[in-house]
Formats: sequence, C-alpha cells, structure tokens
Amino acid sequence: MIKKGASGSLPKSVTGWKLTGPAYTKGSKFIGVTVINDAKFEDVDKVLKGKKKTSGTGACGTAASPDYIVCYLKAEDGVLGLTAAKKSADLPAMVSFANDLTTQLGTTS
Repeated sequence: MIKKGASGSLPKSVTGWKLTGPAYTKGSKFIGVTVINDAKFEDVDKVLKGKKKTSGTGACGTAASPDYIVCYLKAEDGVLGLTAAKKSADLPAMVSFANDLTTQLGTTS
C-alpha cells in the first residue's frame, strides 16, 4: 500500500515521463494522475475490464473505453488513478509506469 500523503509530492520523473502539472508527459503523450481520497481499491478495481495486470499496489486494464488504459493503486489514504490513451501508453508501459511510481512513492509493509 502506498504511504499516506505520498501522492501529495509526486516524483518529477517516472520511467522517462516528466511531471507537468497533474500529468506526466513524454513529448505529446501524457498519463493523467488523479487522487481518489478515501476510496476503497476494491470498489474502483471492479471497473477494470478485459486484460487486467497486477501493477504496483494495484492493477491496470481498460475501463469504460477500450481506447484508454487505467491503473488503480492502493494507498493508505485512498486510491491513486492513472489514465492514458493507448496511443500514449500501452498496457505494458502503464504497468511499468505504475510499478516505478509505486517504488518512488514508497509503500508500507
């Protein structure tokens, strides 16, 4: 589980993506980051469909639109949501991003 409050100080770079406001960018591609305070991972994880891969402290997959990859990561104070269009980052790239972000933010044991 990602440490409480860690999402308040996101790392400046994750797997070559640079933090620019509420998103990470690489050229014209972007990965959006959302903090869903007090949400339960088990509730938001239900919206993931199709291929679902374990990543970081949660999972990545597609949700309502098959054109977007979504990751939900468990945190002590809610859920961290990551979203990218498939043309920006495919499922393996999002899993790698989520794993690195989780490592940088730190987890509880």
